[in-house]
Amino acid sequence: SLDGERPGKIVLLILDGLGDAYLRTRGGGSRLLAARRGSLTSVFPSTTASAVTTFLTGLAPAVHGLNGWVTRDHLGELILPLPMVAEADGRALVGPFHRRRLFPYRTLFQRLAGESVVVTPSWLIDSTYSRRHNRGAKVLGYERLDELDATIAAALSGCGRGALVHAYYPGFDSLAHDAGTGSEALAAKFARIDAMFGRLADSLADSGVAVVVSADHGLIDAPLAELCLLGAHPEIAAMLSQPLWGERRAAWCV
Repeated sequence: SLDGERPGKIVLLILDGLGDAYLRTRGGGSRLLAARRGSLTSVFPSTTASAVTTFLTGLAPAVHGLNGWVTRDHLGELILPLPMVAEADGRALVGPFHRRRLFPYRTLFQRLAGESVVVTPSWLIDSTYSRRHNRGAKVLGYERLDELDATIAAALSGCGRGALVHAYYPGFDSLAHDAGTGSEALAAKFARIDAMFGRLADSLADSGVAVVVSADHGLIDAPLAELCLLGAHPEIAAMLSQPLWGERRAAWCV
């Protein structure tokens, strides 16, 4: 809160996969839960490829076209747009025409009047997807979660009034997929994220900086007994001209 005044700078912190349900049910006593102001629904499909792209562009998935981890490009090939590889054989999709054809839109940072800084894991900075979607912003990398708050502070110190710092942390999502939402490992990860947020909030208190924290989507566990594995039914695949694409819970077919 900035006492009703227009913020001098804005931090948008995206915690991949750390949805409102987890925060409310498992985040008791946390700084993040204490700072909660409400809930938002995600885009459809509620997945990283679609939602993170919306954060970076301001466009709905129906407009930017990334409708899942596996996407069908303009020529009908199935691709993985975030790592920029072909789905069938994993070959890298290289060259400027691939980028321009798959991502023809402008980024949010190219449309904003003020300065923008993207704070992202160092290993993501030079990916084709990142280079295309970070256009118009200065980019700062960090190595570990414990460095994220200091890197955000460094980004703020290097830009003027009206600037946007867009920060992204993917570690909660990746661990939740591996360990499950009820795991002790994920609870420990959440505690570290919450501690980082607490340090950031304390360092920016009374600074005139607005901090907005959001997930791109939430997560639920899918018990094996409730999964429908279409790949186990070759008669279904035989009726399709292409393999299913999109997301497991929101598959597209032709």
